[in-house]
Amino acid sequence: MFPSIAFFAGSVVSGISYYVLMHFWILKKYPQKELGIEQDRYSGISGGREWIYDDETNSVKSSI
Repeated sequence: MFPSIAFFAGSVVSGISYYVLMHFWILKKYPQKELGIEQDRYSGISGGREWIYDDETNSVKSSI
């Protein structure tokens, strides 16, 4: 009984610790530039394109 409770308690504690450390420490020190204002600069070749999925051919088409 105790090992299963410890597993779930450890999972919850580690999940909360991960979120707090990432949000308040790691992301402050190493911000993700692709999520900022100039996110189109980091889009690569797909920037400015609209991708359309075609069910009939089971393929993805670009609007360009």
